[in-house]
Amino acid sequence: MELLDLESLIKLGVATLLGGLVGLERELHGRPAGLRTNALVCMAAALLIVVSRSGALEGIGGSGVVNLNVDPARMAAGIVTGIGFLGAGAILRIRESLVRGLTTAATIWFVAAIGIAVGLGEWSISIAATTAALVLLFVFGRMERFIGSIKYRALRVETDLASRERVEESCRGIISRNDITIQQSDYLLDNEGGTCSMRFALRTRHGRRVGDVVGEMARIEGVRSVKIS
Repeated sequence: MELLDLESLIKLGVATLLGGLVGLERELHGRPAGLRTNALVCMAAALLIVVSRSGALEGIGGSGVVNLNVDPARMAAGIVTGIGFLGAGAILRIRESLVRGLTTAATIWFVAAIGIAVGLGEWSISIAATTAALVLLFVFGRMERFIGSIKYRALRVETDLASRERVEESCRGIISRNDITIQQSDYLLDNEGGTCSMRFALRTRHGRRVGDVVGEMARIEGVRSVKIS
């Protein structure tokens, strides 16, 4: 019995360590679900598997008759389902074109799977999968920044009605020079206030250039404000 308890404690410790290593990358990037969250999720998954397996083993009588009280596979399925709700809470949707937290949600789901594997005593695959995840998060993350993934931004420029056409032409010229595509544009006129609000849906591989575009537009004569989201 002492050996079983020691093995269980080792599983919990390894699960906490592996989950913490994966969560460290999220922590370094300032994500809400960081080191502690991922370590707890991984440890909790391992704990549930260990407890379920212990209950199942108690069903083996001295006469050799096997009577399983708990199905460990069912417990693993329950963990995956429960973690789905936790991962969904990490996803944040900002308007229609911007969704954040998908990688964090996937990380939470992944560390739960690691915890299940550790709880089942699958040491090799647990360590191998954690190593692969760290490579994906650290190395591939830098590759994405180097390659330059497609970014979507919403730009809003407010000006007076008299300057609308001139300001719009200048804005489109600035956007074009910075190799940014306008996917959609519209404007809202306020005749009483004498203002025009122009909105541009932008698509680009050069996220940093969007900041330069905002700076250039703010210097256009007649522009009252420029907002980016």
